[in-house]
Amino acid sequence: MDPDPEDRGGGLRVRVAWVAPEGAREVPVEVPAGACVRDALAAAKAPTGSGHFGVFNRERPLDWRLRDGDRVEVYRALKVDPKEARRLRAKARA
Repeated sequence: MDPDPEDRGGGLRVRVAWVAPEGAREVPVEVPAGACVRDALAAAKAPTGSGHFGVFNRERPLDWRLRDGDRVEVYRALKVDPKEARRLRAKARA
């Protein structure tokens, strides 16, 4: 078992993931102990325009405190409402 990052005096190792125009990106970064989502996004130079972020597929605020090994995710807005997309597909099949 890894020691607590604060006990070993090091930072937290986290990954920041987002989808860029050229494809999915995942950047490993090291941030100080006690860092939050905002700090990890800045360290990874990740886009923050969407305003929706999460840790391990759960939406979290920018001031959410991270733990060693966390995966920070940047969520993008949906282009089409899922219900509307379903209606359009059904209409196209008919």
